[in-house]
Amino acid sequence: MLQTFANLPLKINEAISNLLSRQETTEWISRAEKLHSSYMTREKDGEGNYINDFQDVLAYLGLRIPSTYAQIFGVLSQVQEIIPSWEPKSLLDIGSGPGTGIWATKEIWPSIETATCIDKEKYFLSVGEELTNKALEKVKTTWKQEDITQLKVNSAQFDLVIIANVLNELSDSQQKILLGQAYNHSSGIIVIIEPGTSYGVNIIRKTAQTLIDKGNLLAPYINNSFVDDSQEWIHFPQRFIRPDFLRRIRQQMRTSSLMASDWEETKYAYVAVGKIPPEEEVWGRVIGPIKKQKGFLEVSTLTKDEIEVVRVLKRHKKEYSFAKNLQWGQIIRDSSNVIA
Repeated sequence: MLQTFANLPLKINEAISNLLSRQETTEWISRAEKLHSSYMTREKDGEGNYINDFQDVLAYLGLRIPSTYAQIFGVLSQVQEIIPSWEPKSLLDIGSGPGTGIWATKEIWPSIETATCIDKEKYFLSVGEELTNKALEKVKTTWKQEDITQLKVNSAQFDLVIIANVLNELSDSQQKILLGQAYNHSSGIIVIIEPGTSYGVNIIRKTAQTLIDKGNLLAPYINNSFVDDSQEWIHFPQRFIRPDFLRRIRQQMRTSSLMASDWEETKYAYVAVGKIPPEEEVWGRVIGPIKKQKGFLEVSTLTKDEIEVVRVLKRHKKEYSFAKNLQWGQIIRDSSNVIA
């Protein structure tokens, strides 16, 4: 079931707040402002690496972690809809940062027992280990600093592999190498996530085309069928309540005296590929906001064959009532739900 808000788990929120409170506030907020500007540039051209020291990691925690968590949580929620009885026990998080993937995975699947987090930045790993040890129970976690394009996890297999906001930092050849290695280490599902920008959506499109011959396209695609979305962006939103530390940053960045909003919406694109099949076939997935027109609703829907804008007439009361409550990202199990 998709959630309107995907907020940081309380214990993680508290652990981050406590860590930031021990630091010089003006320093990490100033770094966060610079980091925001740098990331806006990177999301346009897909280039750049801006984590250079411990202060940058603190800035990342304050600025980016809530939205990154929300993205991963939103994706895993959609995957769980397709395979509701699956209970993964092991996780490999590639380009893990401070371990955001573990936190989201544990919320969706409490069955997770072990996790391996790999990142090239030692400061991410040290901070992640501190936060996870304090706030996350019953997950045995291994932290590894290494080049993510040359994985050194031997022949280990993991039920779930997550690669979140990583491919945009790599060349095309590096992406292919990493995807091949990651898939080989997956015994269940591999999930790739990118920002919901034109650049991120394009990466996900190419990734889906690369992996379709290897396994089942579980989500967001329907019934293992790739649909070209070059004319439409297949991406999704996830809202979250801003923690106090993020509200402070956003308030500092405002040019007016008005208070920053309590909530935020992040956009993401993703593909989930499985060595296991979906538990049921569905007709479609909502890939845009429900648009209310005079006398009907428009539901932008991804099916196994195409991207279709379904018109649901108001006089068809049952279908109209169903359609008006649909969420962007939600699956539609049968066409009869919206087509009279």
